[in-house]
Amino acid sequence: MNLISKLSGWLKSTRQTDAEVLFVFGANDNFAAKTATAYYQSEPAFRESIVLTDLLIKAQGHGSILPFFEANADIASVSVPFAGMATQLALWDLCRSKGTGPAAVLGIGLGEIPAICAAGAISRESAVRLFSGFLQAARQSAAQAFLFLPKLKVSSLLADLPCKVYLAADLGPQGLVVLCSEEDVEKLGNYFRHKKIDWQRCRQEGGLPYHTPLLGSRRAYLWEAMEGVVPAPVTCDYYSCALGQKVPSQSLLPHFLAEDLLGAPINLNKAMAEVVARTWKAVVHCYAGIPMAGAPKDEVIEALKQSAGPHLFLEEQPAGKLPEEALQRLKGGQQAKPVKPPEDRYQQFLNHFDILVPAAAGSLQAAYPFLRQFGDIHYLPKSNTWLVLSYELVNQVMQDHQTFSNRMYSEREPCLIGADPPDHTSIRSLVQPHFAPKGIQKAADEADAEVARCLEKLSQQSGFDVVCDFSVPIVQAAVGRFLGLDEASFQALKAVMPRDIYENDIMAIANEYFMWHMNNPDATSNQGGMKHYLLRAVEAGSIDMKVAISLMTLFWDAGIITSSLHLTNLVYELLTRPDIAGKLREDPELVSDFIGECLRLNPPGVQVMRVSKKDTVLGGMSIPAGSMVAIGMQSANRDPAVFSRADEMVFNRPTRRDFVFGGGIHFCPGHHLAKREAEAVVNGVLPLLDQLELDPVRPLRRLYKLGFSGMASLPLRWKK
Repeated sequence: MNLISKLSGWLKSTRQTDAEVLFVFGANDNFAAKTATAYYQSEPAFRESIVLTDLLIKAQGHGSILPFFEANADIASVSVPFAGMATQLALWDLCRSKGTGPAAVLGIGLGEIPAICAAGAISRESAVRLFSGFLQAARQSAAQAFLFLPKLKVSSLLADLPCKVYLAADLGPQGLVVLCSEEDVEKLGNYFRHKKIDWQRCRQEGGLPYHTPLLGSRRAYLWEAMEGVVPAPVTCDYYSCALGQKVPSQSLLPHFLAEDLLGAPINLNKAMAEVVARTWKAVVHCYAGIPMAGAPKDEVIEALKQSAGPHLFLEEQPAGKLPEEALQRLKGGQQAKPVKPPEDRYQQFLNHFDILVPAAAGSLQAAYPFLRQFGDIHYLPKSNTWLVLSYELVNQVMQDHQTFSNRMYSEREPCLIGADPPDHTSIRSLVQPHFAPKGIQKAADEADAEVARCLEKLSQQSGFDVVCDFSVPIVQAAVGRFLGLDEASFQALKAVMPRDIYENDIMAIANEYFMWHMNNPDATSNQGGMKHYLLRAVEAGSIDMKVAISLMTLFWDAGIITSSLHLTNLVYELLTRPDIAGKLREDPELVSDFIGECLRLNPPGVQVMRVSKKDTVLGGMSIPAGSMVAIGMQSANRDPAVFSRADEMVFNRPTRRDFVFGGGIHFCPGHHLAKREAEAVVNGVLPLLDQLELDPVRPLRRLYKLGFSGMASLPLRWKK
C-alpha cells in the first residue's frame, strides 16, 4: 500500500479529447535499482544527468550518490532520497534526449521538487538546495509509522484517539494516510479494531514525517535553501498534490508552495480530479523512491495504464538489461520543446498573466520578484493594466492624486476609498479626528483584555481555528467598540455575519444591517463612538444619512478583513519561527519591530488599483489616460534599493515608511488601532506557544482573494 495507491475511482471520470504526454514525479517504494544502474551504464543522457546532480548534491555537503549507480552499492542513508531525486531528473533528461517533451507534469509527495524543476520553475541547483532543506527539516523530527485508513475522511477521524496522529495524505474517497510514533502502532491498532475501523500499515520501516504539520516549525530550513531563488513561470501545466490544483503553463507557482511542500498533507484527491479530466497520449512515470522491505505494488501505475496510452516507467529488470520496448516508444514520441531564454519567458508571462482575475491571487506575490528582474513597471496586455513595482514609482502613484484616481472603487464604496478630492478631502477631514489616538482609546484599552478573554474561552476546547475563533472575533470586538455599538447592537451584527468572512460579501451584509441600525431610534450607541459622531454630523447637515451608513459599513468591513488576516499571520509566524519567538520572549521591546516586519514582508493587502486621469509618463513609460495601474505594495516593501536584506525579518531596521497601510491621501486612518490589536495578540499568545501546535489532521487553508494575502483557515490544537 503506497501513498499514491487506490486511484481507480478517479480514473472513471469523463475525459476531454485533448491528447498529450503526462510526466509523473512521485516517491515510489518500488525503486528499480537495477534498472537505474543499467540506464546509468548504457544511456549517456541518463549518466550525464546523474553526474551533474551528484555535483550539486556534494556542493550542499552531502555524500556522493555515484556508488549507487556505478555498482548498485549501499550509500549513506541520508543520500538515498537524493538518489531517488536524481533518478527522476535523469529519466526526465533521458526522455528529452529521445525527443519526448511534456504537456504536463504531476508532482506527488517528494516528487514535487523534481517536478517543479522539470516544469522549468526552478533550476536543478535550486531543486537540490530545496530538497536538501526539506530533508534537513524532516530529520529534525522522529521517524513515524505510516498507516492507511481506507475510505475514512478527515472529518470522521475520531477525536478521542488514544495517541497523536498526523495527517500525511488525503486520498479522497480512497481514504487517509496518517502518521504515528512507532510505539503507538499497537495501541492504535487495538483502538481501530475496537471501533471496527479498517487499517493497515503502509511500510515496515519508520519514515520521515514529510508533508505533515510536524514540520511546521522547520520553515527556516526552506528559507535558507530558497534564499536568492526567484522561480520562473512553468513551461507546461503543473499538477501539484501539495496545492491540490493545477498551475497552468506560463503561470507562476504560488509564493507559499515551498512551505506547503513541507507542512501540508498530500492532497491527491483534488489534484487527480483535474488530471483525469484529460486524455493522455502517453504517461511517463519518473518514479524513484526509497526501497523498503515488503512494500506492496504501486497501484497508480496499473490504474493509469488502464486509462491512457503507452506508458514508460522504471520496472525492475535483471542486472544489465533495459526495457527496450519502453525506450523505443520514446523515440517516436512528442518532440521536446526547448526551454526559452529568460527574456522570452518574461514576454510570454506578460502576455499570459491576467492580474485582474481571482486565479492570479495565489501567484501575485511570486510575480513581483520575477518581474522586478526586468524592470520597475510592466504592461500586462491581457488585463490592459500597468503594474508598478519599485518603491519610488509606487510612492509617486500613491502621492499623485491629481493624475491617478481611486474612482474604480466608487461603485463599492463612494465616500472614502472610491473618492478623489475634493469629495474625499471633506469626508476625510470629518472622520480623521476620531481616528486619532484619543478617538481609538477605548477600543485600544480593551484589546489586551479581549485577547485574554478569547484565549481563556478557547483553552476550554481541544482546538480552534485561529481565523474564525480568534482573529476575527478579536477584531470584531475592537471595531464594534470603535464604532460605538452597545452590546446588544454588537451581538445583533455579529449574528448576521457568516463564519467565513473572506468567502462572503460581508460589506453587503453589514450595509443592510447599518441601514436598519442607523435609522432605528431605539438602537443606542456609546458616547464617543463613531456612530454617535456620525449621527451628530447628520443632524448638523455635514453629511446625509446615506453617507453615514456607507462609512459605518466601510469601517466594519475594511477594519475586520485586513486586520484579521494580519493577526492570523502573526500567530502563524510565532508558531513556526521558534527563533523569533525566543527573541521576543527575551526582549519584549522587539514586539513592535516584529509586527512591523511581518506587515512589511507579508501584508494582508498586497495590491491596490488606480486609474490614470490623463496621459502621463511613469518610469519612462507613456501611460495613456484611462489606463488601469496596479500598485504592487508588497513589491515596494521588499525593494532592495530601499530596504537592506529586503526579504529578511530584521529587528531595529532604520525607520522608512512602507506601504502596508497604503499611502498619500488614502493612507489607512485606522493604522493606530490595527497596531494596538497586533500588540495585544502577540503579547497574549507568546506565553502560550509551548502549549499550542498546528492541528495535525486539519491543514491550513490559503486565501485566494484578489489583492489580499493570508490564510482562510489556520487550525490549532492544545498539546496534550
